[in-house]
Amino acid sequence: MKWLRGFVEPRAREAAQDKDEADAAAQAEIERIQANAAAELEAARAQASQTVADLQAAAAAELNHARAEAQQRIDAAAEARTRAQADAEHAQRQVEASAAEVSRLRAELAQLRTDSRNEQARIREEARSDREALRAQYAEQLTQIQQTADARATALTQALEAAREAAAAYREQLAAQTSRRTRAGGKTETREKQQ
Repeated sequence: MKWLRGFVEPRAREAAQDKDEADAAAQAEIERIQANAAAELEAARAQASQTVADLQAAAAAELNHARAEAQQRIDAAAEARTRAQADAEHAQRQVEASAAEVSRLRAELAQLRTDSRNEQARIREEARSDREALRAQYAEQLTQIQQTADARATALTQALEAAREAAAAYREQLAAQTSRRTRAGGKTETREKQQ
């Protein structure tokens, strides 16, 4: 029994020592694995945190970009609305100005038509007055011409009558002279014959 005990006990001690060593090695491996796992977990957590931070930063940047684009679109829409409002107001003012100009031109046209009708009436009245004045003037001139012609005709008639009377008197005078000459010539011939 002693030899068996002497044989077993060393083997048992060796086995126990091997077991302790194995347990220590296993514990060390476990601790190493745990440490590696903790490091990997920490790294994963850090990476996850960085990823989350990156995603949050990207999301924030995208959100800011979207907000900026939305604000730009809002500003552009507001500016376009302002321009459209200004254009509409300008167009309205132009329409009102055009309407006022059309009204003014219509009033001027109506006034021009009225002035034209009045001027035509005045011209017709002046023409009628001128025609009547010319007719009166022509009538007066014709009367004067007729009177002058009558006076000239009377004067010519009187002159012709005076000329006829003068001619008749001249013929009578010539006849008397001829008669006297004839008688004087007869007496001369008688005297010559008597001599």
